[in-house]
Amino acid sequence: MDESFTDPTQMVVSLTAWAEGARFSQSLTEGLNPAGWYPGAESKAHIASPQRLNKVLGQVGRSMKAQLLWLPFRTFQLASGKQDPLYPYLIAILARVLAINASAFTVVLDQRSDIKVEQLTADLRHLAAFIYVETGRRVTLQGLLMDSKKSLGVQTADFLAFGGMHLLMPALAAFHIRRLEYDTLIGEPLYQRYTRLHREFAER
Repeated sequence: MDESFTDPTQMVVSLTAWAEGARFSQSLTEGLNPAGWYPGAESKAHIASPQRLNKVLGQVGRSMKAQLLWLPFRTFQLASGKQDPLYPYLIAILARVLAINASAFTVVLDQRSDIKVEQLTADLRHLAAFIYVETGRRVTLQGLLMDSKKSLGVQTADFLAFGGMHLLMPALAAFHIRRLEYDTLIGEPLYQRYTRLHREFAER
């Protein structure tokens, strides 16, 4: 997962997902790095050519269940005035998990000074419990914070977030990228219940 900030009031959270052990195409790895991607070979979307960006997005859309979620900055704010940096990611994870028939997920975020692995672990356990109560599905959500240079997932999500900011909706649809709007999701009772319970949990 990764994120980009579209303007002073809005952000986009990007998510790529694949089955454990999946093999990735040469087009994808060469799109990330013309010499071929390997751990430590960081590639940033904002300096990639349009051809490389399109190559990565095409592969991400076909093989990685790509998803983009647009959120306003107000989603960060708790009633106490504290900031809640994980909430946008948790909403994106909830939407993706509900759409994938699997029982175990590893969530990888880029390392950030305002996110601690202990809080990520606690929030994911809380989210898994919520999913079980709401749907009867037992899922395991493991959280990791990684240096983006070492994570193929974070780097593909970086390309996805950048593409989400710069491509029009028809182009994203052509790449089979799932686009979600927070204001639409939060109109659904399930997301309203999760938001209320998460806020209570985060305020403790």
